Amino acid sequence: MVDANHGYDRLEAVAAGRRAAELGIDWFEEPVVPEPLGAYRAVRAGQPIPVAGGETWHTRWGMREPIETGAVDIVQPDLAGTGGFTEARRIADLAALHGVRLVPHVWGRAVPIAAALPFMAALVPNPQREAPIEPILEFDRTDNPFRQAIVTTPREHRNGVVAIPDGPGLGVEIDRAALARCGPR
Repeated sequence: MVDANHGYDRLEAVAAGRRAAELGIDWFEEPVVPEPLGAYRAVRAGQPIPVAGGETWHTRWGMREPIETGAVDIVQPDLAGTGGFTEARRIADLAALHGVRLVPHVWGRAVPIAAALPFMAALVPNPQREAPIEPILEFDRTDNPFRQAIVTTPREHRNGVVAIPDGPGLGVEIDRAALARCGPR
């Protein structure tokens, strides 16, 4: 995947996508700023890499137009910003209705990672098929000492797989002393 993080205008994004197409990129994430959906549609139409976006579109109302108008191939709601489990479930249903793949956006913090795991586990494979596509978890590994420090049992991957928590709630316990050390001063 390539995350442009809103780094291009539509012309640059189309050119970059065309140049990168032969590299086998799975998706081109947020190639342009999120508000001009016409730019997303132009990037989608002008180059062959699937376009992903949505981490900054909030609630089903913010996701509706991009999904319904084909602005993205992959929608990426962030549970921490989109309205929680119920609203993310509504977005998943909307995406399934319109044939748009859903890959939750998760970045930087232990609690949203823990929340994304049971949400993803509860998603019905779309489309239904004998061998469904395995869900993909965005599992940020950039240097962030706060992310892992605030939970007693940080989530880690083993051979690229992150286990779904089996404890109560989200399956994580907040380390209150670490939270106090990491919090505002």
